[in-house]
Amino acid sequence: MRHAFLPLTAPGLGVTENGWAAYWNRARLELDIEDLKIFPLMPAPDEGGVPSVRPLSTAEAAKWLQLILMQQSAKMSMQPPLKYTTHSFKATCLSFLAKFGAAFEDRLALGYHTDQVRMALRYSRDGAS
Repeated sequence: MRHAFLPLTAPGLGVTENGWAAYWNRARLELDIEDLKIFPLMPAPDEGGVPSVRPLSTAEAAKWLQLILMQQSAKMSMQPPLKYTTHSFKATCLSFLAKFGAAFEDRLALGYHTDQVRMALRYSRDGAS
């Protein structure tokens, strides 16, 4: 599956009233990286911090997430967050969808999984109860 292309789906609206997708697209336009034939959806920065044609790795995304959370907690004079990962946020989003009553098919697409029933139940967190 390493080089298999699976469909990518993401909710455009999150837990705030502002949809992140419009900001994402605007940032890609401002950086002149909107062409997905050239740049990946989330390009990794090069040594100078400029978006490259290499996709961001999972490890890099986790480091970036930690940096953002640390900076935000410092701005708000809060305790630094626990060690969250990109998967933590995915699991939380899928759990919210299960509690909301979203269809299995939608949760499967958003979870980027092919193991249909087990994945939908695993991320519902309250499925067993």
